[in-house]
Amino acid sequence: MSGSAVKNAQSYAEDVPRRDFFWRTTEIARLERLSKEEVGVEQLLKELPGRSLDAIKRKAAECSLPLPLPKPAAAWRSDEASDQLIREAYAKGSRGAISDLAIQLQVDSWRLSKRAAELGVSTVRTRSVDWAADELAILEDFAEQGAGAVLRELRKAGAERSAAAVATKLAEWMRKNEKADSWSAREVGELMGVNRNVVLRWIAQRGLKARQDAQQWHISRRDLREWVVSHAGEVDLRFVDKFWFVDMLGSR
Repeated sequence: MSGSAVKNAQSYAEDVPRRDFFWRTTEIARLERLSKEEVGVEQLLKELPGRSLDAIKRKAAECSLPLPLPKPAAAWRSDEASDQLIREAYAKGSRGAISDLAIQLQVDSWRLSKRAAELGVSTVRTRSVDWAADELAILEDFAEQGAGAVLRELRKAGAERSAAAVATKLAEWMRKNEKADSWSAREVGELMGVNRNVVLRWIAQRGLKARQDAQQWHISRRDLREWVVSHAGEVDLRFVDKFWFVDMLGSR
């Protein structure tokens, strides 16, 4: 897998609460700018595509950002067309369909839930539909191009997946692949012929990217390869595991 594939997927997996799909730092910067400009709902949703109004409000509150919304909370009223869309979204039994409709109608999801209860359709239980083999094949083929490309190809194939569902599945898939292709600080030390503390110093002071989970560092093949290329002076080739080293540098 290429480095750009991991990079694209990680953009959905950084700096975000685990329940929501991941907020990129560029999105947070955009939210800060929009907050200062005091834009309305339409502009917020336009510049933060794929984010529901609920998610934007939560992130603004988390970042202590004022988010003036000129549209009063009681202003939205469902009409016959909206009611039909609500029925159709709940009939699909997909959380993604309901979230997408909230974005489309520019309302909070809870308002749709309230109206659905009034229509007598909220008892339809949302379900998470397993990904079919052909959907997973599309995800793998287009993962390098990011969630947008995966979503586009899925819809071409007739699959109904929301942007949030695709982003979440892609991030999950990338994490699984990265975990299978990464090493702990101790393992990197053994393979590079140095003490574990040297690897920890590389992480703390020399720019080696790593993530920590349950008191253990995880260093991906991609991050280690990029670091070795840019910090060749730190590597003593006399002590590295040469077969592993060549494979690590040459793989994509």
